[in-house]
Amino acid sequence: MIAAKLEIGGSIELADEGVREDALKFPQQLPTPNAETLAALDEVRRMKKDPTRGKAYTDIDLMMKDLLSSCTK
Repeated sequence: MIAAKLEIGGSIELADEGVREDALKFPQQLPTPNAETLAALDEVRRMKKDPTRGKAYTDIDLMMKDLLSSCTK
């Protein structure tokens, strides 16, 4: 049991050291967004360019109230 704990701890320490030293190389490829996600991102970009396209809040409680009330309709 103690040996297993030491082995796991050593492995974690070794992996942590490898990451710190950038010794472990992993391919960094972001997943391709699906059509729904791309449409949502496009909508946000349009809303940022024209703030009248969406509703803005300065009060989180009011925002939550509106969001929750729209879920029950």
